[in-house]
Amino acid sequence: MKGLTPAQNPDKFNLLKLIPWLLLFIFITCLATTSNFVSFSWLLSPPRSDFLKQFGHISLHDHASSSTIDDFHTPTIDDFHNPSFDENLQLDKKPEYFDQAPVVEEEEEEKSDINVKTGLKHLVFGIAGSAKLWEQRKNYIKLWWRPNEMRGFVWLDRQVRTHENETEILPTLKISEDTSRFLYTNKKGQRSGIRISRILSETVRLGLKDVRWFVMGDDDTLFVADNLVRVLEKYDHNQFYYIGSVSESHRQNIDFSYGMAYGGGGFAVSYALAKEIAKMQDRCIQRYPELYGSDDRMQACMAEIGVPLTKMPGFHQFDVYGSVMGLLTAHPVAPLVSLHHLDVIDPIFPNMTRLEALQHLSIPTKFDSAGLMQQSICYNTNKFWTISSSWGYAVQIYRGYIPARELERPARTFLSWYRKADETGFPFNTRPVSRSACQVPFTYYMSKVWYDSSKNQIVSEYVRHWVRNPACRWKIPDPNNVDTVVVYKTPNPYLWDKAPRRNCCRVLPSNVEGTLLLNVGVCRQDNYLVNCGSSVNSVINNRNFIGDSSKLGSSFFTSATKTSIVSLNEENPSQNLLPLHHTARIFTKPLTYVFEIKQKGTHLVRLHFFPFNSQKLNLCNVRFHVSINGYVLLSNFNGLEGENNRKNSILKEYLIWVENGKLEIVFTPSEESNLGFVNAIEVFSAPDDLIADTAKFVYSEGNKTIGGVTDQALETVYRLTVGGPKVTPFNDTLWRTWSPDDGFLKSNETSQTIHFGGRIKYQNGGLSREVAPDNVYSSARVLSNTNESTPNDNITWILPVSIGYKYLVRMHFCDIASKVLYGLYFNVYINENLAYENLDLSELTRMLASPYYADFVVDADNLGEITVRIASSSSSSPERISAILNGLEVMKMNNSIGSLDGKISVDSILKSSRGNTGILVPSLAITSLLVAVFAVMYRKRAMEHDSVGWSPLPTDVSKGNQPESRKFLFF
Repeated sequence: MKGLTPAQNPDKFNLLKLIPWLLLFIFITCLATTSNFVSFSWLLSPPRSDFLKQFGHISLHDHASSSTIDDFHTPTIDDFHNPSFDENLQLDKKPEYFDQAPVVEEEEEEKSDINVKTGLKHLVFGIAGSAKLWEQRKNYIKLWWRPNEMRGFVWLDRQVRTHENETEILPTLKISEDTSRFLYTNKKGQRSGIRISRILSETVRLGLKDVRWFVMGDDDTLFVADNLVRVLEKYDHNQFYYIGSVSESHRQNIDFSYGMAYGGGGFAVSYALAKEIAKMQDRCIQRYPELYGSDDRMQACMAEIGVPLTKMPGFHQFDVYGSVMGLLTAHPVAPLVSLHHLDVIDPIFPNMTRLEALQHLSIPTKFDSAGLMQQSICYNTNKFWTISSSWGYAVQIYRGYIPARELERPARTFLSWYRKADETGFPFNTRPVSRSACQVPFTYYMSKVWYDSSKNQIVSEYVRHWVRNPACRWKIPDPNNVDTVVVYKTPNPYLWDKAPRRNCCRVLPSNVEGTLLLNVGVCRQDNYLVNCGSSVNSVINNRNFIGDSSKLGSSFFTSATKTSIVSLNEENPSQNLLPLHHTARIFTKPLTYVFEIKQKGTHLVRLHFFPFNSQKLNLCNVRFHVSINGYVLLSNFNGLEGENNRKNSILKEYLIWVENGKLEIVFTPSEESNLGFVNAIEVFSAPDDLIADTAKFVYSEGNKTIGGVTDQALETVYRLTVGGPKVTPFNDTLWRTWSPDDGFLKSNETSQTIHFGGRIKYQNGGLSREVAPDNVYSSARVLSNTNESTPNDNITWILPVSIGYKYLVRMHFCDIASKVLYGLYFNVYINENLAYENLDLSELTRMLASPYYADFVVDADNLGEITVRIASSSSSSPERISAILNGLEVMKMNNSIGSLDGKISVDSILKSSRGNTGILVPSLAITSLLVAVFAVMYRKRAMEHDSVGWSPLPTDVSKGNQPESRKFLFF
């Protein structure tokens, strides 16, 4: 039978044509249904092994889409999320927090003042607690909690009994929400991990104002709050930051993650990131029912958002057993932020309970939290000892020389989390506890700490922990004779404002038997202190001046040539004089001190002079020159002060740029006296920010910016604290003296003095407290507008100087008078020329009580004076302070021939020195035979004469080290 053609049966033929399209539609529908099921099937069970492969390359965000350059949408996990399916997972019950406290949206939040530095008031603590252990663990919280300064909550699993006397000294207690709706499948863990991980979100939803950081921890975590602030203030809370540290157990980090912050040690989440976590955490938790605890759940959500862990080694999880002395005596170069597992580790101090030991640690914390546990290493070269000091905790003395790279590795006084002692169990380098009888350290634990206000020093005492030390046959002094170690330290709350560096330790001379004295402080690359003419060292302000007659001190001289360079002792020293002024180095020929310079840059050089009485020599009749690296510092100097030649101790201070690795100070007697002296010398590297290379040159035709300031030799002429009392070297990190400005005020009628009791705010990237100390910026003179004020009101200082030089004038400002920003404007005049118009400190510092300085280069006027004036400007408010000044420094700059004292150059001094030598040499040659004949006869008498206070020392008669090229500023 033949088939029908389309023409014969058109309806049937058209129906047959639709069959393939119908089959295609059925196939696509089935395919779509299957795909939908597959895309959500992973939510019904723990994630498969290919989960990370599927999403590992995606940056995961909740309620947000990412865009590439081509504006393509990047999918996230929540893009595959089915709301109705979520409701089934949540048992058709919305979380309670949606009905109680909504998430604070960005438009609702209270904007905090960005000009205010982060402080404790900007932190909110979320402490994970257990009702079962609360009675015991709350005592740890009491050690660090500050009720009137901190905000935070302890989140418990159920209600606990509270005591009336504790409600004011502990954080507020809250009960966590029910988490039974969340699936938990880990067979080794506890589902309380879900509750604890949600503490961050629950705390965010409380809607607290002016929050910058949320800090999570456990009820057995001890926080050092001030160090926590020091860490967090360096980060922008408006960005996404997740800050914490990993475990001390390598296996723990492998099993969980090296990118996870361990919550027991504590971690911090920025406000911006915490808000993002609060939006998505519950859905995130539902995706990870198989995880063990709270920390890994938090890190999983961080990974979905794409935020890595910012590691900070000051957070300590302490996943170890036993004594953590090895960890604490070799603490990382970072602020100590937290300690955890306090119920697991041994008490950190011997013969105390855990709680007593932590209370004992709080003593040094109150004095200098920034320096707590910071290790410093020094060597006693005389006794061949190595000393490691962990400030506020312990000091250890080792026989022999141990490199710093060994001591900075923790000794394995502890076991790993799996109770093993092998070195492979830790994610950091360790060293074994020595079993050699001669290498077992002598340990001294902190016993007490106090503050010596007269010296601005913290004094801490460490007492020997008596354990039986094996007998040692090494032929070096035995530390057994040391019972006590006393450590002096200047408090430095801004230690961590600079790049991290281990503090330096110095051994000080001790006159007390059985006591070792140490000084711990900021390291200086170059630091030479010389007690001239002395065979013993002198300690001034805990700074050890080396006698240049000692074996170590004689190395500062240039050769072993014996000349008539002698020591002289003060026969009747005054009690008011420093020990440095009891001896002097006397010279009759050029004397050169050479100091090896390791750090290129500006160096502070101080020369001490005091012409004391002596029956042998009259030091008031000397004349000599002093030069340094080609610059003349002093010419025809007589060691007396002022035009009236007053007999006082004199300190000359200079700032010298050193380029070539050596600094040579040459003392040359003048032709008039052929005699000179010096009592002490200081040479040390200056902070990098002490002298800026540019300044504003102020002259009658205007002002302009000039460079090359650091290339000049500078002599300090005036250093004044304005409106405040004298600042002594005890209160200055560079041991400077700041004199009151009263004697230089032209008129005191228009000024008022003010004093500030708050904190001076040194900003990161701004000047440091080494430029000027707090005491300078905490006082000021201000020009106040009153009803009797006139437009010409001002405050003027007149400072006499030498004519023929340029001067660097540094003015220190710190707005400690204003109540609000942008209300203080004034003009600055130097020598009647406008140096700065409408100076606005708020624009320069962006916060109150923040220091700032301005450098100006000027010439002395025809009267030999520099006039400095501050006055109100056209923008000054008639109802507010109209001008302010806190400190004033004036430094002389070398002239065109490289001199700071007259029209004499180094070359002319050297020619004069050679001229004297040329006359003496022929005379000595002619009489040498006669001297030789009678030498034996007079030898005994000469020896007796020289033995009274005179001891020959090596010196050098070589030419000064004059640079091949110098840049002198002249206009």
